[in-house]
Amino acid sequence: MTTESASRERANEKMMGAASIVAGTLIGAGLVIHPVWTSDAAGQIAIVSADPGRWFLTHGLLIAGLGCFIPALLLMMRRLAATNPRWARVAGVSAFVGLVSAVAFVTVDGIVLWSLGKPGLDPGTTHLVFDELTKGAQPSIVFLPSILLNLGVLALAIGLFRSAAIPRWAAASLAAGMIVQAVFGLAYVQAGAAGAGVLLGVGFIGVGLDGLRSGRRPSDEVGTARAPLDPQVAHAGGMF
Repeated sequence: MTTESASRERANEKMMGAASIVAGTLIGAGLVIHPVWTSDAAGQIAIVSADPGRWFLTHGLLIAGLGCFIPALLLMMRRLAATNPRWARVAGVSAFVGLVSAVAFVTVDGIVLWSLGKPGLDPGTTHLVFDELTKGAQPSIVFLPSILLNLGVLALAIGLFRSAAIPRWAAASLAAGMIVQAVFGLAYVQAGAAGAGVLLGVGFIGVGLDGLRSGRRPSDEVGTARAPLDPQVAHAGGMF
């Protein structure tokens, strides 16, 4: 590798590392301050109406954080590809597919419910819209694939933990955060979602700090020869 290409690769990883820190901070904060979520239309709209600013801020943080998720995932894939490129590709594709669904869900959940919580709207109409958005067959097709984000990041975290490609505490925090978010999110347990926010925030900040350390590779930690970076993952990472 030439000096110029090595310098460019280090710069790319630093940018992805900075994005990972931003993603962890925004997503963690968004989940921690997220208001209570319920499947009851009247109850949920009342919660949004009671503090619409908090609802809008929460989802704004989450949407921005999910945007920074892309370079964070690429950094994780690059790290894992040095030792297990196939695992990195499969887990990464799963995470990216789930990310599209997660962005759609958070956007609808944030903007549409915020609109439904405005005063003066007919309760019958707002309840009908809420039920259509949360319980219909069509929304399920769009939103359910978001679980692939949890599975993909969990798989990446397990691979990174096993290979020590990033600090193991960061990989463990990511894995735990994705499990907690999936379990307690489906059960509408706000304390669990807040806990997941803390774990994910710590994990992604750990990934980001590792990326800011110029061009460190898994071989530096485990004492083995540096494995060649998978060309497809390297090309993807070069976009940032």
